[in-house]
This record gives sequence, structure tokens and C-alpha cells, in this order.
Amino acid sequence: MSNKFIAGLLLSSCALAFAGSAAAANDQDAAGYLGLRVGSELDDRFPSGPYNVETDTPYSIYGGWNFHSHWALELGYTDVGDIRAVGISDAGFELDADLWTLGVQYRQPFAERFELVAGAGIYQLNEDGHLITIAGQIPYDNNETGVQAEVGVRFHFDGPLALRASYQWFDFDGGGDGTPWLGFEFGF
Repeated sequence: MSNKFIAGLLLSSCALAFAGSAAAANDQDAAGYLGLRVGSELDDRFPSGPYNVETDTPYSIYGGWNFHSHWALELGYTDVGDIRAVGISDAGFELDADLWTLGVQYRQPFAERFELVAGAGIYQLNEDGHLITIAGQIPYDNNETGVQAEVGVRFHFDGPLALRASYQWFDFDGGGDGTPWLGFEFGF
């Protein structure tokens, strides 16, 4: 596990520990939640060129505090993974990226076990690595902040476990990009 992932896990856990309360009988009434999810590649922000962009599958850990029956504050960490542009020997890049998000989530029950979920907030993208040029490798470091939005649905199993499917969009400087997510949440 990377140090960034561990830091994200610790930060999410600490935020929820301060905001949380005793476990609720039903996850839909829980004070907080923790979730793990997996998405699809975030590579649309890179311009097409004489190379193919290859990215890892992102995974995310997130946590939220329900400060109202319909509203939650949510913090998330995503390991975007390695990003490579290959295909030409003297052009391309190799990067490692992670992504932090902070936002509010609105949820609206529409059936006994289902909720619609919509959220908006900000993100912080951190990329580092190197550019591959004819003159050799050049160090590269990119940190950007922008807005993000998410829509989806949550299904509550019996007890504190829920399944969440959503689509999250990011307004990256290099062009908007998004990913569908599928993951599990544990309410407490």
C-alpha cells in the first residue's frame, strides 16, 4: 500500500471519528459511512496524439458524515494509479496520480431500500513523474484544483451495508473527464 493511500484512509477515519455518533439501527439513519469503490480509467483529459494513453483502474476510499436526513459531507481519496503515454520512443510521459475530493452529497429515498444520490464539491489532483522527450526525461509535477459532481443510486442491504453505483465527473484543466464507480459502504 502506498503512503498516500494510508494517509487518505487515516484522514477519512479521523474525520468520521470526530463527526460520528453511536451506530444507528438502520444504515439510512446512520451518522456516518465509509466506502470502498472501483472505477474506470481517467484518461480523457489527455489530448490524443501519436501515442496511446494507458491508465490503471482507479480505486477510492471515502467517508461521509450525515449532518441532516438528506445531506452529508463527504471526503474521498482516489489512487488514480500509473498513467503512461507510449508508442513513440522519444515522446510521451509516465505519471503517478492521486485525487482528493471534498463535497456535499444529497440523497433522496425513492423506494424501500433505494436512494438517489447527487453531490458536488472540489477536487485536488496530484500528478508526478516525467515527460519523455527527444532530449531525455524531464521531471513533471502537476497539482490542480477544480470542481467535481456525482450522481448515482444507493441500495441498502439489511444492516449497515449498502451498494453504491454512481458516475463522477471532474473539470480537469486538460479537459473534463469522469468515471463510473461501483462500491460498498458501511454505515455506522
